[in-house]
Amino acid sequence: APAEVVETGIARRMLVDDPLFRVQSVELGHGNRWKLQAGCFHIIGVASGELQIESVDSAVTIRAGQFCLVPADAAESTTVAGEAHFLDTQPGEC
Repeated sequence: APAEVVETGIARRMLVDDPLFRVQSVELGHGNRWKLQAGCFHIIGVASGELQIESVDSAVTIRAGQFCLVPADAAESTTVAGEAHFLDTQPGEC
């Protein structure tokens, strides 16, 4: 299994690192934020828990089984908060 990187309140593991797409598994602890990589679109899918996806001009809450597409031009100013296990999928060239 790929190595797990643990930061304060955040555990992440690369599941797929392919030229076409990358998928990270992220465990986000209460009170922590995940900053999305700028310049790439992201598909956030919640496996368990609840996330708030916030950008400069909008916010959305998604729960287990739900997905959210964050456009590349919004990713730089977008953060993910909440207590959840989710998948962050993005193009492989990012």
